[in-house]
Amino acid sequence: MLGVYHFDPAQPEAVANTLRQLQAKYGEKPAFAAVEADEQLHEAVSTQRVVFRQLLLEEWPTLTEIELAKLSASFLFEAEAHRQVWRDVPIVWLDADRTLGNHAKFRIGLFKSWLNGKSLHNSLAELGKKAWGGADPNCVDLSRSQAFYKRMVDAMKNYTGKWSFVVVGADHTDHTREGTMANLLAKREEFSVHRHVLR
Repeated sequence: MLGVYHFDPAQPEAVANTLRQLQAKYGEKPAFAAVEADEQLHEAVSTQRVVFRQLLLEEWPTLTEIELAKLSASFLFEAEAHRQVWRDVPIVWLDADRTLGNHAKFRIGLFKSWLNGKSLHNSLAELGKKAWGGADPNCVDLSRSQAFYKRMVDAMKNYTGKWSFVVVGADHTDHTREGTMANLLAKREEFSVHRHVLR
């Protein structure tokens, strides 16, 4: 289980690096990738990414191309980061039927609140720290976490292989909290669950 924070710009590369390590450990591709995303919603991501980039430049015109690329790559990255390692792994969409809204505008507002008037230019690492610092483990949506668990169990019945991986918000990977995805999976003897929080 790869526990991420969705708004940290460093997360796509952290996911890819962790998966490279797991590839070396297991010596073969995963049976599937389970991601906190909806398939139809993800198809609209590219459109919103264009809007997100425009909003970033309007708010912080001094952002460099490298910063813009990193920020754009982190926008709804959950279903894509593993493609830096494998292009053809089957995807299990854990967050099916979720709606998005104007997520690009929401994210800009969130960044502004974290930066408190400071420019985002040269502040991506600080933004990541703010993101994790503001995370509240008590706010995990247990109903969604339990839906993820059920979809994972179904996936493990339908795919065969030595291992698979999950990319979800870190709170869903907290096995000590009753009712989370990780907690429910850990109770099943047929599964061996390992947690990596990519902080």
